[in-house]
Amino acid sequence: MYKIKVNLETLSDIKNFVNIADSIPEEVCLIDNSGHKVSAKSLLGCMYSTEFDETYVISESESILNKFNEFVY
Repeated sequence: MYKIKVNLETLSDIKNFVNIADSIPEEVCLIDNSGHKVSAKSLLGCMYSTEFDETYVISESESILNKFNEFVY
């Protein structure tokens, strides 16, 4: 499992993030430290994640280490 801290501030960030997540065949999720978890492939889920204190993207796919560089916090 790979985990990266990310920052999604604008609607444009969220749309770009979802497009990248959609290109990954494996499950990609956003989580916080309180146990909340949403699909990173869901526009509404990603919008909800802006309420998280700290947001992390997780996946079994190693490709997240490179694909989400612009959102690394």
